[in-house]
Amino acid sequence: FMKYSAVLFLLFAISLTAAAQKPKSQTKTSKTPTKAKLTGSKIVPKKISAEKIGSEAEEFEKAVTLTDAAQRVKALQKFIENFPASGEKIRAQELIVSARAQLGDEKLQAGEREEGLEFFKLAVKEAPKPMSEKLFADVILQFPTNLFFRGERAAAFDVADMIEEKAEGNAKQMLGLATFYLAIESASAARRLAVKAIEIETAS
Repeated sequence: FMKYSAVLFLLFAISLTAAAQKPKSQTKTSKTPTKAKLTGSKIVPKKISAEKIGSEAEEFEKAVTLTDAAQRVKALQKFIENFPASGEKIRAQELIVSARAQLGDEKLQAGEREEGLEFFKLAVKEAPKPMSEKLFADVILQFPTNLFFRGERAAAFDVADMIEEKAEGNAKQMLGLATFYLAIESASAARRLAVKAIEIETAS
């Protein structure tokens, strides 16, 4: 009986030893934690880096030096959006007007009439009010004359009406617009604006 018990004990001991020597890889149930497990079973999306914006002076300089008019408009609009309180805001708006006029001229030269006329109208619409004398004389006032002598008479008068609305309250600009009507020999319209200018001066 003792011999039988010893054999049983020996077999039991061997089974314990075998169990102890069993490779760990066979009993391991979990693998190396994945990125999802390390973040609490949620995959953390990769953050998209924000657009880098330079200083006000850098962004303005970058915008105004763009040679492509369409790109310059977008860059200046972005500048105004990023720096709404900038001292260069009015200047940026004026440069957008000039770029719109350039695009309008390019469209007309390319035979894209409707698009060209819309650019000129948009330029007047987006002009700041009040307008600086330089913007008015060097850019805006040239629109109706340019269009009229290109054969776009209706568009020229439409743009002139828009300019008159923008120049409301400015006697000098009213007289400047009157010169357009004098150039196309529309004396009645020129006289009307001259009277309007006198009324503005008298009221001030």
